[in-house]
Amino acid sequence: NLFRSVYRYLTIFSLGHTKGVNKVAFSADGTKFASASDDRTIRVWNESSTMTLHTFRGHKDGVVGGM
Repeated sequence: NLFRSVYRYLTIFSLGHTKGVNKVAFSADGTKFASASDDRTIRVWNESSTMTLHTFRGHKDGVVGGM
């Protein structure tokens, strides 16, 4: 169900990011995805466990693209 999928990702982002998510990109094999946020971070996630694998910090402004 599309609604459940969207709700799942919104829940994941709200637990990881402190501000809005601007962009999401999935790995070619679908096992990971990355999210860029106004909280000035990019997070790489494990798709099946929804755990953050890595957080890129240090951007001067919110991240809106470039993934």
